Amino acid sequence: VRMPVCEAMADLEDGLLPGGAFAELCAGLGVPFFDHQRSDYRTLDAIHLSESEGRRFSQDLARQLERVSG
Repeated sequence: VRMPVCEAMADLEDGLLPGGAFAELCAGLGVPFFDHQRSDYRTLDAIHLSESEGRRFSQDLARQLERVSG
């Protein structure tokens, strides 16, 4: 899971390790990759979600995990 962050932090992360690298690694291991880095979740300080956004993200991620686990 690539966590949601603000646009500036996403750019910094991509400069260090492009998102495609995570996807390729997961594909090679046969595990799903969920990229939420550039999503619409609002952060408090570029990397931390507010309590309500954290709850929303957790619920969304749980639904994604349920779909892949069958």
